Amino acid sequence: MSNRVSSSIIALATVALLGLVTARDSAAQDEGGEARAYKPRSGCPEDVGIDFQRCAEEKMKAFKPPVTPDNRPDFRGYWSRTLTSQTIEERGPKLAEPRTSGVKRASTIVDPPDGVIPYQPWAREQAHWNHDTYIDTQSQCYLPGPQRVPYTSPGGYLILQPRGDREVVMFVERVHMYHAIPTDGRPHIPANIKLFEGDPVGRWEGNTLVVDTTNLNGETWFDESGDFLSDAAHITERWTYMDPNTIHVETTIEDPKVLTKPMKQAFAMVRIKGQHELLEDPCFEGESDLRTMSKFSNRYPGWKGLPGPHARGHDLKASEQ
Repeated sequence: MSNRVSSSIIALATVALLGLVTARDSAAQDEGGEARAYKPRSGCPEDVGIDFQRCAEEKMKAFKPPVTPDNRPDFRGYWSRTLTSQTIEERGPKLAEPRTSGVKRASTIVDPPDGVIPYQPWAREQAHWNHDTYIDTQSQCYLPGPQRVPYTSPGGYLILQPRGDREVVMFVERVHMYHAIPTDGRPHIPANIKLFEGDPVGRWEGNTLVVDTTNLNGETWFDESGDFLSDAAHITERWTYMDPNTIHVETTIEDPKVLTKPMKQAFAMVRIKGQHELLEDPCFEGESDLRTMSKFSNRYPGWKGLPGPHARGHDLKASEQ
């Protein structure tokens, strides 16, 4: 009798689970069978892209941000990104052949207006096969790079201002990453020093925190699609409140080695309300599973080794591991 009861309970639980999965999958589809449009949290038509940029510009002009005792915008607190990690390019039907499917989302790129990275021809070709040939450096628990954080790295985001108007510190759940951004007027470190996160130096322009980053090592990606920059990249971020719970982040990227012209991105950071804390990320350098990824991965059967060819000194093929 007990075996029958147990079997019945298991059967009912299985049916219920299948029902939940089916309901979830059905809810994620629209009438045309495609993924349902994302519901913005910024109060704008989108949380990223050109429509978001236009909406945010009006909100930023009208909003007076909270300030610290030093009379600087108070960014302290926990924040969440509104993006996914597949690609910074188009996530929906606006491009003829989007590289990823799923939730309909605009590109984070607002300039060029087509939402496509302005790669030089050789770089566009490399970006298309990076993902199929090399394993993402973030999978190895290397620091993901400022162009990827806060855009597409998973986990929460904590901002502190421990020294008043002289420093902003940003902690990310992913791989214990942090940005310590001095705003005391100091110069960049020597150009021959190259770092995964580069050298961020900040300044205040009215209600905007401007973060100027140089000294990148060229070994990180934008996203899971293999989009990348070189060690010559120069990144300028502008963080501005648009309402009490939303920060507009605009990034301009210059890279004469990879891009044909500067590229600009825009997206929203949304405040996490209530109790929250950053969790311990178990990722660690030297992840042993990477050695067998290319052998059992059905999703990415083309992966062959460790990271992309732009990451000089780390070009390990699966056969060499």
